[in-house]
Amino acid sequence: MTQYEDIKQKINQGMTDRQIAKAVGKRRSKISEIRKGMFEFSDQKKWPDWMDQVPWDEVTLNIALKHPLSLIWEESAKHLTSYSNFTRYLYKKFPQIKIKDYTHRQFNPGERSEVDWAGLTPEWIDPRDGKIHKAYIFVSALGYSQLIFANAYSSMKEIDFLSAHEAMFEFYNGVTEVICPDNTKTAVIKANKYDPDLNEEYNRFTKHYGVTVAPARVYSPKDKSLVEGSVKLVQRYFNWLTRKTTFTSIAEINKLLKQVVNIINNKSHSKFKISRQEMFNLEEKSKLKPLPSIKYELSETKFCKVHPDGTICINLSYYSVPYLLVGKTVFVKIYGNIIEIYHELQKVAVHQRLFKYRGEKSILLEHIPEAAQAYRSATAQNLIHQAGYIDLTLKEFIEDLLKESPTGNLRRAQGFIVAARQIKKKASSTEFKIILIKSLTDLQKYNQVRVENFKNYLKQYLDEVISRPSGQVIQRDHSNPMLRKNQTTLH
Repeated sequence: MTQYEDIKQKINQGMTDRQIAKAVGKRRSKISEIRKGMFEFSDQKKWPDWMDQVPWDEVTLNIALKHPLSLIWEESAKHLTSYSNFTRYLYKKFPQIKIKDYTHRQFNPGERSEVDWAGLTPEWIDPRDGKIHKAYIFVSALGYSQLIFANAYSSMKEIDFLSAHEAMFEFYNGVTEVICPDNTKTAVIKANKYDPDLNEEYNRFTKHYGVTVAPARVYSPKDKSLVEGSVKLVQRYFNWLTRKTTFTSIAEINKLLKQVVNIINNKSHSKFKISRQEMFNLEEKSKLKPLPSIKYELSETKFCKVHPDGTICINLSYYSVPYLLVGKTVFVKIYGNIIEIYHELQKVAVHQRLFKYRGEKSILLEHIPEAAQAYRSATAQNLIHQAGYIDLTLKEFIEDLLKESPTGNLRRAQGFIVAARQIKKKASSTEFKIILIKSLTDLQKYNQVRVENFKNYLKQYLDEVISRPSGQVIQRDHSNPMLRKNQTTLH
């Protein structure tokens, strides 16, 4: 029942103007006007004149897009009325958008920090190829001062998650006693209300910094309501400032995020007249635990199955492991510039990380079978050394062969060395030298430098040496190349 209807009812009941005025808290003159019918009641509310000049459609649209209300007021109504008056009439005109009540949680200085990934994923365009990439924003908030930190990364993988924590600790220049993350796999392997299983690398990282991990319960965002609210603040300010902005790198996004964080942290509370930054400097900064003297070496861990070719794939690059582990699963630690590979708690390989191009391979010679090692070790210099161990005459021949075409004659040189090594085992040093010189002379004389011809010459002269009686000398007439053997003369 409206007050007007209440007054009319009391008039009909025969109450005097004085009695009615005392009962409803109105002047007797107003009661008298109502009694005489001189006052007309209207259900329509009378709004201030300045409200007619506010673009309410634009205001409600920006509120629906979750832009900061203070920024909406600055753009739409700052020249018309105060911020408090604007919000008062806004909630009267649109009561459905009024902020809900909440229960405030209180923490001691240096006690707690909360972290989370923002739902906002701003895009940036690579000017080199025009491809569109996403950036992922990491946000944290301290429990006491509610000081906010935010930074963007290329992914939400473990290495970026740990890098974000490291940057957060450096931003605060200290560590809280407890940190509250979400139940993401980079932090929690298996969620549990009382005793969750932490990711091993995240557990080592937090122990290094001396901070206890207390993950939020599953489907309980209120457990980390501070960072949830901080994420909304950062997103609203970021969206507002980047309405007409196109990014070309993550560095540009982080530059604007730094600006957003500075605005929020240095904005004074409307009631208490103190900012987050001032509260942090005054009360919480001195209560944080100091950073460790030795910086944690960030790494990402994963399990990989060894491919049939004896390699594992990490970020589209391939790294070798001992060939005996083919088909087995190995544990990999990925550092900034190093890849460490473990099998059954034993380190089996260490590689430099590859960054040049996708599909790049790092193959260590000791990881492949002996036959493959011989094939891979067939470099020009290596073959010359092998020929030198067999005979200096063969070394000179191989050097000349490789000078003609180092790549084209590489496998041919291998064939000459293998053939010479096999014959050397069957003859004495003196006999082998004679056989080798004659074979190489015939090859070069008739311009038949082929591995099969070399093998035939070696076998021919070896047979002659083995079948010849003592004191027998073999003479050959080289004038006729079609003759395989000539008659022998005994002395």
